[in-house]
Amino acid sequence: SGINAEYGESVVTFVDLASSLRFKYKMLLLLALFSSLLTLTRSDLKIANTPSGPGGVPHCARTCAGVGFWNGTGTRSGDGWENSSEFPGKAYMQVKIEQCDFVSLPVFTANVRSEHSARSLCSPVVQRSLFTSHFLVYASEDITVATMESKQCDVHWTAFGYICS
Repeated sequence: SGINAEYGESVVTFVDLASSLRFKYKMLLLLALFSSLLTLTRSDLKIANTPSGPGGVPHCARTCAGVGFWNGTGTRSGDGWENSSEFPGKAYMQVKIEQCDFVSLPVFTANVRSEHSARSLCSPVVQRSLFTSHFLVYASEDITVATMESKQCDVHWTAFGYICS
């Protein structure tokens, strides 16, 4: 580039413009290459085994997490907590995990947290039944649905499984 002394203006030559475009093109190419490398890197998820048996194909492994809310959102029936007829005095929840697309039984963890965490403690839960589409947790203490709902006890969960075989 040069300066037009008479008018004090900058003059851009074709060579400068081409050089600038080459630099931008190179940077764009470098960004695309870097992005591609990031998507090709392996994750650190390794599943040793699942309730369905030994581990599966590593690239099919998935981590999925969510919340079954006391008001029914994220639950299989849409009702939230339900009273157990099998274990009288226990509330239970059927948490929906079908959105994870597992093809075999995953490993999962679940705990309960009140939406009023500073003011309420929820009953701990016990894992009962597991399917590829949902799981059941039961309150480990004798507690009613009304109590779990009044405390707004949500089930927070994480599942690790396979989405292909």
